[in-house]
Amino acid sequence: MKLFFHCEGDPNVRDAEYREPLTQVLLDSGPISLDALTTLTDGSIQARMIDDGSERARRDIEALSAKLGKSLTIFSTRDLGQAKMRIRNWQAAISAFHRCRGSDLTFLAKEVESMVRRRGKATLREVIRTLNQRHPAVLVGATVLALRTRTIGSDMDAHPWSVHTRLFRCGHGPEP
Repeated sequence: MKLFFHCEGDPNVRDAEYREPLTQVLLDSGPISLDALTTLTDGSIQARMIDDGSERARRDIEALSAKLGKSLTIFSTRDLGQAKMRIRNWQAAISAFHRCRGSDLTFLAKEVESMVRRRGKATLREVIRTLNQRHPAVLVGATVLALRTRTIGSDMDAHPWSVHTRLFRCGHGPEP
């Protein structure tokens, strides 16, 4: 699950696939399952695997490195530990998004994006206050949708997910 939240929060990942049929690679030694197959924002495909230190992981990584026609990125458990802020934040954000499961958030996510683009930056609290005609939970879900589609960025790698989370136009990064 940690790799899922890491990928969801990675601003370079446009889309990620985790389902086994799509992440399985057939090699001479047999099938090997990737942990994720990502499409990056530049359109390139990147396979991602976790190296948990086991002999099986080492063999799979060596076999894939030798034969895979895609970029392969290996994450150690230490790498995931160093990204604990991103992982924890995206776990909370995705939970907030799923609480709005019955709502169509697409139009509202575009409103959030438009507001952030106009201002250049905003906090989640400012989004809730400005677009106050909607329930705060739905606004949070729409903001997460905008973040997941990479139309806006955030400071969620460095600061806890809260109403103080800073949102900004993609490509402009958080300000200190």
